[in-house]
Amino acid sequence: MKTDNSFGGGAAWIQKNGLIPSMFLYTTVAMILTGFAGVISNIIDGMITSRVLGEDAYSSISLLGPFVSVLLLIAGFISTGNQVVCSKHLGKAEKVRAVRSGLPSCHQR
Repeated sequence: MKTDNSFGGGAAWIQKNGLIPSMFLYTTVAMILTGFAGVISNIIDGMITSRVLGEDAYSSISLLGPFVSVLLLIAGFISTGNQVVCSKHLGKAEKVRAVRSGLPSCHQR
């Protein structure tokens, strides 16, 4: 039995070899660990801030949380959209247009 390790088979090869589910599994684990790290960081920051700087400082930091989340959400939208544009240009072998899209990962050497 001959095994084919190339992507020449297209979507059928990917589906047969289970590439997509394994990619989602690794991504899911990484996202869960990242979320836990963020929660633990917020708890530790809150404890230190409230004990060292006082409740007023902790309240002001807590009020800035939603604002920072909105800024990160906007940055995520821009980054994701730019990655789509970059990937489209790279898929068409338009390296100059991909570089002009502005995403640092599009700058291939």
